[in-house]
Amino acid sequence: MDAVFRHHRVETLIGNLVPHSTLGSAALTPLDLFVANEAEAAAVLGRHHDDPTVAARELRKLGPRAAVVTAGPRGAAYSDADDTVLVPAQQVNVINTSGAGDTFLGTLAARLAHQFPLFHAVADGVAAATNFVRSGKQQ
Repeated sequence: MDAVFRHHRVETLIGNLVPHSTLGSAALTPLDLFVANEAEAAAVLGRHHDDPTVAARELRKLGPRAAVVTAGPRGAAYSDADDTVLVPAQQVNVINTSGAGDTFLGTLAARLAHQFPLFHAVADGVAAATNFVRSGKQQ
């Protein structure tokens, strides 16, 4: 993992790491953005937070410039140097959730690559994931 951090050639380094007992804050420090779902955030932080904005804020304190915590039907929370915000999801009739996180992350990364502000990238990710779970497939 150290080699990836030393040799990355991208403007924004996004981490979506599988939590592991040996994953320390040193793995998060080089990241521009760390993205986790609520269970992953709890594993990294050592405790669950009912409020995803609290988890996002605490993850950011571990070193990345910003953190996002996806919260299923509640949307996603992000924290950066300027804001900590919950971006709510539209309530829909859910057909299938498998792949919703990938849809969120792919949309988020694509928007950030096109220089969208973090709030808009997260909002578009939430909307894409919501459409995905409503239809069971990518739109």
